[in-house]
Order: sequence, then structure tokens, then C-alpha cells
Amino acid sequence: EETTDKRFVEYANNCEQYGIPFGIYVYSYAETVAEAEAEARWAVNLVRGYDMMQLPIFFDAEDAVLAALSTSQLQAVTKAFIDVVRESGYEAGIYTGISWFNTYYNTPYFNSVAKWLVQIDGFYGGYTNSYKGGVHFWQYNWEGSCSGITGGLDVNYCYDLLPGQTNDTTYRSKCTAYPSHLTVTI
Repeated sequence: EETTDKRFVEYANNCEQYGIPFGIYVYSYAETVAEAEAEARWAVNLVRGYDMMQLPIFFDAEDAVLAALSTSQLQAVTKAFIDVVRESGYEAGIYTGISWFNTYYNTPYFNSVAKWLVQIDGFYGGYTNSYKGGVHFWQYNWEGSCSGITGGLDVNYCYDLLPGQTNDTTYRSKCTAYPSHLTVTI
């Protein structure tokens, strides 16, 4: 059964109010194509009507339920989710660890979708994104911090300019665990 973050509406409305593009991920428990399609329809219905919903709807592939599937089953489930999202007019993507992507998803079809890959090494030093196939987002740490937010944060690097984004990087001075040696070439 799908559950919505208890603060989703608040966050989405704030993004709308302040013109901040956003996307979502669905932590999937789907074991069948039908379950994946239902998860995708639920996600599409959740974001429908938000003008700032301009980033992908990601299929989060990391649960043990998915790990128990065969490669062909996992690919079929993931593809079903992606296809429903795309048919609904939204961009779809995969959020997963780099080893999962290389093992289960490194195919022409899955290379055609947005990728948000997790590779955490070195914690506060020695960050490396070793995936060479093109990635939209890279999660490089889960212990980041940002002023005004309590608790550890997953921190990510975006390789694309977001809709409406400029090259303003002043936010970096407010966050720790930002790999300042990275640069973006667009």
C-alpha cells in the first residue's frame, strides 16, 4: 500500500509558492507488473496539478522485496512503472545504487531514462561518481546538513541545470558535505 509523506502537500505547495521545481520518488514494494503500474498511477495522481512538478518521478529500487526478484522480473516491474509515468506525460527515472544499476539495469531501455544513482564512498572526502553512462543526479552522502534543517540529510549533486535555475551556487555555503571540487559543464 502506497503512503504519502505526511508533509508532502506542505512541501509541494511551498515549491509552487516559491517557484521551485520538484520531483518525487516512490519507494517501491512492487513484486508484479500490476503492482508497479498501480504505484505509478498513484504517484501520477499525487503530483497532478502541481505546475512546479518538473523533475522526474523516480522508481526507487532498493527494497529487499525487489532484490528477491529475478533480473527479468525486476526489469519488467521497473519498466511497467516507467511506462505508466511516461504515458501520463511525466518524465520517469530510476533511483538506485550504482551496483544495482550496473547489475540489473544497464540496458539500452534503462539507459534511456533519468538516473539518480547512489554511490557513497569516502564520506567526507574522496567522492567519486564512477558511473560513466550519463546520470542526472548523484547521491554522494547521507550525512549532510543544511541550516534550518534538523538531522542528517541525503545530499545529491545535479548534473543538469534545473528548470528555471541559474548558475547561482550561494546555497553551497549553507551546506556541509558538498564536494566543492566538482564542476558542471553544460
